[in-house]
Amino acid sequence: MPKKRNLSEEVLSPENRSWWGKFTLTLKSERRLAANTESSYGLDLLKYLLFLQKKGFSSPEGVGLKEVDGFLSAEMASGLKAASLARRLSTVRNFHRFLLKEKIKTDGRILDQKSPKIKTFAPSVLTSAEVEKIFSLPPKTPLGLRDRAFLEFLYSTGCRISEALNLPLAAVDLGSGLVEIEKGKGGKPRKVFLGRAAIASTTEYLRKGRPLLVKEEISSKGRIFTNRFGRPLSRMGALKIIRGYVRAAGIKKRVTPHTFRHTKATHFLEDGAPLRFVQEYLGHSDVATTERYTHLRPEHLKKVFRQYHPREGR
Repeated sequence: MPKKRNLSEEVLSPENRSWWGKFTLTLKSERRLAANTESSYGLDLLKYLLFLQKKGFSSPEGVGLKEVDGFLSAEMASGLKAASLARRLSTVRNFHRFLLKEKIKTDGRILDQKSPKIKTFAPSVLTSAEVEKIFSLPPKTPLGLRDRAFLEFLYSTGCRISEALNLPLAAVDLGSGLVEIEKGKGGKPRKVFLGRAAIASTTEYLRKGRPLLVKEEISSKGRIFTNRFGRPLSRMGALKIIRGYVRAAGIKKRVTPHTFRHTKATHFLEDGAPLRFVQEYLGHSDVATTERYTHLRPEHLKKVFRQYHPREGR
């Protein structure tokens, strides 16, 4: 497997580097994208401009559909997945749209270039029994209390992992269970809630677990979830926590932090929550994203069949 190289805009020609900087600055100031999305778009453009440089373009002026097709073909040949390829193309289109606004000559056909079809899939989802099994495993140690509170928090709120890891103590009201996400995806604030079990586990962690992990509050940066050294819990640390308990529970599914979000959405919908409510709760800007969760698992299909089939009795 080839070693990944760390790319930097420093490898670009002065003019290409200038356009890269202007475009990424526009993304930051106008689009209000999440930090990870903004970083991905910046890397996409860097790769595109580097490809153009190798084709003799020291600036994006005069680039045509042929060069864009060549870039996409090269990326596809490298094994890039359809979803990532579609994002690369989206970045390229937006960049050329930006160039047109800046009065730079570009091929208008690039703006109409079609994205590759992305295979849709039903997200991995845990059953209620699997969720309860995972929650029953953390021990009553400071780290175990943190783990239980963290896992319950992910499921109860349906938060993205970045939202959970960046959450400050002041954002949670344990009296009402209200959690205020100040900056969700796209910088949008929203409110979510902790259920009774999540309130109980979070309260216990904050009273008995966190004080033993965090010796000086400055090291935690005010975050709720920390590592054993009292510093903010990292993505890798969160993944290790989840994988450890999933393995201990004997669950063979591939479970990531996002699986708890998928699971919450699915359980909401299976229990009859309106699609619009789930969209707002999860912070989806497009209801089509929420509709991915409207798949029904076989056991739920059977339950619905028995409930509504005229000869099954109600």
